[in-house]
Amino acid sequence: MSSNNFMKKLLDGVEVEWKTLGEVAEIIRGVRVTKKDLIINGKYPVVSGGIGYMGYVNEYNRDENTITIAQYGTAGYVKWQTEKFWANDVCFCVNPNIDIILNRYLYFYLINKQKYLYEISNRTAVPYSIDRNKILKLQIPIPCPDNPKKSLKIQAEIVRILDTFTELTAELTAELTAELTARKKQYEYYRNMLLSFPRKT
Repeated sequence: MSSNNFMKKLLDGVEVEWKTLGEVAEIIRGVRVTKKDLIINGKYPVVSGGIGYMGYVNEYNRDENTITIAQYGTAGYVKWQTEKFWANDVCFCVNPNIDIILNRYLYFYLINKQKYLYEISNRTAVPYSIDRNKILKLQIPIPCPDNPKKSLKIQAEIVRILDTFTELTAELTAELTAELTARKKQYEYYRNMLLSFPRKT
């Protein structure tokens, strides 16, 4: 059975209840570290208010597979952290109630609402910021709310399908990048060869 048909069967007649993020998860702010606390060869990345890492330290305060949302800087930016890390004080970590909602399902939904999270951030402040309470009011769809076991099963299948597409997209991007690099080198080689005329003496 294809994933599409399986999902149709799985979702057939299923009720969906919309709950606020605050009803299904908590948002925890990180702990401040400054540039002087950073270590050149530190073990764990420091997640702060930007898209990249602030630097590295030798301790961590959050585990891998954690959803983060930048509070300042690139306010509202959602990321899935794949390794243990230090959450700085301008980094929100989203901890779901695993009896109600899967961590990865919540991540995909938040990624789907990325534009909205940017929109509700304060773009007049310097740096940009986002209010924790506004994030907590975000509406999250919970399928089959009266049957938690079935709900989590549906969420798991949605995650499986989206993870598959994520992997395929990453593979395709890598292949296209490699092909583009090869074509650029080929172009440069022929350009140099075709435009290398002997100089007049």
